[in-house]
Amino acid sequence: MMKSTRLVALASCSALLVVAGSACGSFSSSSAAPGEADAAATDAPVTGDGAVPGDASGGEAGDVDGATVSPFEIANGLTDLEGVAMTDSTVYVLEHDPGHVLAIPISGGAPSVIEANAGSPLGIAVANSSLYWTNFGGSKLNTVPLSGGAGPSAITLAGKNPFAIAPASDRIVVLSLEAGDAGDLGEVQQYTFNLLPGPSVPGLQNPFDVAVFGSNIFWTEAASGGRIGRGTTGQSSSVALADGETDAQSIAADASGVYWAQPSLNRVRAYFSTGTTTIAGGETAPHSLVTDATSIYWLTGDGKLRRLAKSSAAPAKTLASGFMTAFAQMRVRALAQNAKYLVWITTDGRVLRLAK
Repeated sequence: MMKSTRLVALASCSALLVVAGSACGSFSSSSAAPGEADAAATDAPVTGDGAVPGDASGGEAGDVDGATVSPFEIANGLTDLEGVAMTDSTVYVLEHDPGHVLAIPISGGAPSVIEANAGSPLGIAVANSSLYWTNFGGSKLNTVPLSGGAGPSAITLAGKNPFAIAPASDRIVVLSLEAGDAGDLGEVQQYTFNLLPGPSVPGLQNPFDVAVFGSNIFWTEAASGGRIGRGTTGQSSSVALADGETDAQSIAADASGVYWAQPSLNRVRAYFSTGTTTIAGGETAPHSLVTDATSIYWLTGDGKLRRLAKSSAAPAKTLASGFMTAFAQMRVRALAQNAKYLVWITTDGRVLRLAK
């Protein structure tokens, strides 16, 4: 089991709008994405508005930069957590070393086992009313219906070790590494929801993470000086969106832009139609980016959940802190979201939740 090459994934990106980026810290947008209300985000404390059904916590509240925070603990005592995904009611996590895929009610409770022999699971995503995950050591892509009934099915990726995973509207996109002596060479692979193979983009140099928005696929390559690549669903062609992005790792995207973390440089970068810019500097090993209509969120190596509002010139704010995030090589996808909550995993086996 290749613990030194544990890798994982996340989600979203397409028609990019012109967004003004400041050279240091944050940015603002003067226009909303198509079909999206131009709702202004603020940098006020993010506060829980109560509990989900069955949640006796009384809600959770996150304040900013040093104030008391109280994320709700969904679960604890888990082993070697490596990935997280969620629906409105359920959180799905991977225990990498035991090889377990678990489901936990978002209101808390005992985990149920979806797959007890998942090999070396790394990436996990929800799409098409099903759960998908990658088995790095077993060279497999797996799926199971969320409704239950049918057991997991899988496809073997001959000569490939899959890790990062991202859903598109009509397919699953996977990053994989070449098995054997190919080292850090990898590719973007596309599969239908029924696990039939589609086009691939080969020749990636140490690929790290992948995101999909609309028909666009974006990924990071940590080698060759660092690259942000872009492709299209249903096609095998690709272009370099940005080069010279040293240590480009976790990536996320939306209609406003593409965002990626550079942990060794302690910063978060972005690509807008006006070019690339640093949107948050002075971060401690940022990783696990996600984005919604108003904000970009990430975790840091010193145990913080951070938020950068898109419509404010204010710098990033701390929503929660004091948890363990020393993941191996910072390559774990440790943060997920739905419309109401942010959920993240910790290296001491906890699953935490904070209302947006």
